[in-house]
Amino acid sequence: MDNSNFANQFYFTEYTRQTNHHTAQPKGAPFHYFGYMIEGWARFVSDTEDFTVEGGELVYIPRHLPYNSYWYGSPDVRFLSIGFKIFPDKAQKRYQLQKIALTEETRRLLLEIPLKNPVDCDGVSRLYALLYKLLPQMSYKTKKPTDATVEMARKYMELDPKLSIAEIARNCGLSESGLYSAFRRLGTTPVDARQRILCEKAVTLLISTDMTVENISDTLGFSTPSYFRRVLKKHYGKTPKQIRSNIPL
Repeated sequence: MDNSNFANQFYFTEYTRQTNHHTAQPKGAPFHYFGYMIEGWARFVSDTEDFTVEGGELVYIPRHLPYNSYWYGSPDVRFLSIGFKIFPDKAQKRYQLQKIALTEETRRLLLEIPLKNPVDCDGVSRLYALLYKLLPQMSYKTKKPTDATVEMARKYMELDPKLSIAEIARNCGLSESGLYSAFRRLGTTPVDARQRILCEKAVTLLISTDMTVENISDTLGFSTPSYFRRVLKKHYGKTPKQIRSNIPL
């Protein structure tokens, strides 16, 4: 992994958000997030959770989890947003949307993470030092076993965005219909899975480069920029311009 790809796995910043703001994430976010409330408070709602986070408290939002957030402040809300894609999850645990209690030590580790992009090794090392301290107290569910064929197909999609579904199926030793059957067992399709992967890559390029929408569309193998915009809107509910100007937590 080269330096630019490594840096694209992280996004550290501070946000100011107006009060009475609602953020909907029907497809979830492209990063895992730690959100630390500085001023104001927010309510987080998923299919299984509903809680508030106030000043000085920390929330963890899993990558791809559908959720809604509601923000309130006097007059505004300020919070730290620590986004990362690389999660230390060897035990195959599925960490939930949750509020995390901070100790003096973990609060210090969090506040010492430098808010600059692209990130550097110092910021990343501080993030994982914080994760090492927080993971033992975080709640999770055991992941269900995944289909090996689907995982193989996803890897091909990650490696070469321009591969067709038929080519991916051949690389997995299946017919195209056989690949669709494997994905259906997990409640999705190869097309939807590939679109999600491409959208993740698109979001990373939008927030970390100055590439044009047309260049990103071509790089990721979309037939036209307008089709790229439709797919991004379908999965994230936002246009490239909206994602580039204000990445929501």
